[in-house]
Amino acid sequence: MATLPEQTITQRIYAAWERRAGDGFRPHLGASIIGDDCERAAWLSFRWATLENKGGRMLRLLDRGQREEAVIVADLKRIGVDVREVDATGNQYRVEAHNGHFGGSMDGVGHRLPEMGRDWFLLEFKTSNDKNFKKLVKDGVRKAKPEHYAQMQVYMKLGGLTKALYVVVNKNDDTLYTEVVELDEAHADYQISKARDVIVAMEPPPRLHLDPTWYRCKHLCKHHGVCHSVAVPVPTCRSCTWGSPMLDGHHQGWQCMRNSHSPVLLDLQQQKHGCEQHLYAKGIITWAENIGITQSGGVTYKRNDNGGVFVNGTEKGAWSSIELYKGCGAAGVPEIEQLKEGVGVRVLNYEEVSDPA
Repeated sequence: MATLPEQTITQRIYAAWERRAGDGFRPHLGASIIGDDCERAAWLSFRWATLENKGGRMLRLLDRGQREEAVIVADLKRIGVDVREVDATGNQYRVEAHNGHFGGSMDGVGHRLPEMGRDWFLLEFKTSNDKNFKKLVKDGVRKAKPEHYAQMQVYMKLGGLTKALYVVVNKNDDTLYTEVVELDEAHADYQISKARDVIVAMEPPPRLHLDPTWYRCKHLCKHHGVCHSVAVPVPTCRSCTWGSPMLDGHHQGWQCMRNSHSPVLLDLQQQKHGCEQHLYAKGIITWAENIGITQSGGVTYKRNDNGGVFVNGTEKGAWSSIELYKGCGAAGVPEIEQLKEGVGVRVLNYEEVSDPA
């Protein structure tokens, strides 16, 4: 048997998936996450606090869920359902609210299924591991998967539909679970209103749980490092104190309010790149307390662990947001005072900041 190189074939495949993966920064707050009861996690996602780092195996697993949709569609057509996956323009059916800052894409709509009546209905497809599948069969979607239930309610309300067909595939043995979900307008309105609260909030909502070792925080949330530990958020316009979403005017518009008399409209790439004037939004750095503003406009912080004081800003002796992100991300907060000289020239480019190397 030939000896494989140090990096195995499997590792190379995973690495190829990782290279093609994006940063995970959606321009909008997704209906697929608003049903989670942690509004702080939704806010951190909307504010692009954490770069996605799923790994090649997980990326393949997520892609499998996408590939499964075609199989489910074929199954539904076999039993006579009229399935439409795209609208008249050839695009996925989308719904949105709050000037486009909230919404999502439907898997499709269907017609001609006796259990659903005469009207068109929402189609929502998922895959599941065996443990979660059994819980779903036992308890139903509202109890077992509240985030999926909320997603469907939002889609139905904003899409003008009254019923949804929820189809889930057990990845272990290909068993199917189907459930008819009726529109609950009060539930949908609550989720849509909650989304607005998340979008307009200028600082993070309270934590769902104060214990950083709680399993949902530690193992199921990508923002654990930023929320509970010493990680520093990615310094984009959305994590900046000056960045603000627009609820009217430009669709999905964001603006820089550093000069409140003359706000600057920011396109998507500008939001990702940020600038050297970036200052972290209040409350987004959790390992130090915001204790005031300097005469030059920097933000003074007092560390929670040892009482040390530092400034986030551009003035002499201060830490720029890029320096905080690069320095603390590499060596951890305890070494922050010693890192100043080692950081070197400021990097004011999003691509370089997000480069895993």
